[in-house]
Amino acid sequence: MNLPFVTEEPFPGPHDSVEAKCHDVEIKIPGFGKINVYNTHLCAFCDPSDRSGTSSRAGDFIEDVENFVLGENP
Repeated sequence: MNLPFVTEEPFPGPHDSVEAKCHDVEIKIPGFGKINVYNTHLCAFCDPSDRSGTSSRAGDFIEDVENFVLGENP
């Protein structure tokens, strides 16, 4: 899942916009079942409103996947 472009500004000078991704993987645990694990990078040096928008989009993606996958998703 592509997340919004944001500008990360850790140092003075020109800055590039970066596009974050949100990845997921289903892991099957013997004797327990499956779990979905999600990973993303929320830039540390972005404007807080950009970071909030990125985390909101990641949350929407996670909710969509959890609603789409059949069965229980702990």
